[in-house]
Parts: sequence; C-alpha cells; structure tokens
Amino acid sequence: DPLFRSRESRFLPQKDEDVHAIRLALHNEEQCDVYTTHGLPIFFERDGIVFPTVYTLWKNPNLISYFITWPPVMSKLRNGADLMLPGVANIDELGDFSKGQVVGVSLAGNRAAVGVGVTAVDSGVLAQNGPTGKGVLICHTYEDHLWALGNKELLPVMPYEEIGEIGKEEDERGLGELEDGAEAISPPEDLPEDGGRLLPDLGDMDSLVVWCLVCALKNRLDKSELPLLTS
Repeated sequence: DPLFRSRESRFLPQKDEDVHAIRLALHNEEQCDVYTTHGLPIFFERDGIVFPTVYTLWKNPNLISYFITWPPVMSKLRNGADLMLPGVANIDELGDFSKGQVVGVSLAGNRAAVGVGVTAVDSGVLAQNGPTGKGVLICHTYEDHLWALGNKELLPVMPYEEIGEIGKEEDERGLGELEDGAEAISPPEDLPEDGGRLLPDLGDMDSLVVWCLVCALKNRLDKSELPLLTS
C-alpha cells in the first residue's frame, strides 16, 4: 500500500536530521530510554522491552494487536490505572496471546491507540477464569508525559473499516497460528522469551528499517556518540 508506506517513511531520518536517545527517570525511580526522530518519540524501552509510542501506532496501526475498551475508561488509564478485563469490549475476539505480550489499547469506534502495555495474563488463563482481573499493564497513554515530548498531536479518528476490523486482518495473515512447532505467536505481536523485543512485520521494509535503526542505537552505539548525524 503506497499510502501506508508513505506514512511510515515519515519516521525515517532524512538527510541532516538527528536521531536522539533520551533517558528518563520514572516516578518509581526506574529508568526508561526513549528514541526520538522528527521531534517525535517513536519507541521507548522499559525493563528490556521495546514499545512503540502512540505516535508510531497512529502511523503504523498494524504493528501490534489491540484490546478495545469503552471511552469512559480512558480517564482511568490516563490517571495510572491498568486495563481490567471486564472493561475490554472485544474480549471474544482477542484470539491467542501470551502473558507479557506488547499490545495497544484503543477505544470502541476508533482504532487509534490511546495506550500501550503488556498483557497481564495469557489467553489460556482468560479462557479458564473468564474476564476477571487485570488485562493490560499500561506503560504509556495518550496525553501522558511521553506523548508530551512530541508535538502533542490530538487523537486521530481511525475507523476500523479503514484498516480491517480487529481479528479479520490477523486471521488473513495467519497471526496467532504456530508454525513448525514454534512456541511464539507470529511477529510483531509476540514477545520472545529472551528479553521481549518487539519485532516489526518483516514483510514491510519501512517498518524493518525503522526497527533496525532502533536496534543499532541500542546495541551498537555508546551514549557518548549521540546525537547521531544521518548525513
């Protein structure tokens, strides 16, 4: 899709533009590394897990799966609450997922992500116990301090029909199905056991280039080498 690729390309550094890695101290005294380009935070790393920001998900909505909730729940998430399973609107459409999997949160009627986190349980526990307890441990929300590092773009309106209703597109691509005995759900939704790095859809070269850039910043460069000129 040329339009989709064009949107993704806006996250790629252009000539003479800088890429920055910022280390933030959280309220619980933990540290978080934030990767920015074009003045926007695009990924952040916490506890060895790399998450996309809401800015990234607005331009690349299919990077991860979503738990859908109701608009009144947003104020609770913004105030620091986790997403509870009774508040999940698409509970019967989630399919298979693992505990600790990186997922997005969106509101009923609008696919645009309002939060990012990791699942608190796996689909097996959900099937056994029903929708009780926490569903998603929230790490980042729309209008939080991480969002404020960017251009403070307002929440876009993204009807589900524009990019495929949740569940249908994943089924067509075979997400959630195990192949060759693999224990993981198909990327980018799965969270590997060796550290939990989020992977892009390898069929999308623009996403792959952005991901390689983030990995290079994290694993190949010293902090003293940043900011890095791309010219």
